[in-house]
Amino acid sequence: MRGYLAEVKRDPATFPISKRVYVAVDADKARAMARLREWFGWYYGNAGMADRVCLAGSAQEVAAGLREIRAAGAELLLLNPVFDFMHHLEVLAAEIMPLVR
Repeated sequence: MRGYLAEVKRDPATFPISKRVYVAVDADKARAMARLREWFGWYYGNAGMADRVCLAGSAQEVAAGLREIRAAGAELLLLNPVFDFMHHLEVLAAEIMPLVR
């Protein structure tokens, strides 16, 4: 993205890079991915898409994935749980975000 911005002579400082990240926090990563694949199949008609655009696993695994995305240049992360919303909001706020900052 930054290369394209330079190519079109746009100041990268005026274009924050954002990334939507679908998340599923569960100590059982396989179960979390199965639930994500089910949702992606239902919502997008493409269960396999979950493998490309989601982070799943323990709070530490999800935080590590978010740090990688930030290191790649994303400045704004839109964290998108698709099930167990209140649980995910609590875990994201209490356990994951302190590890990502």
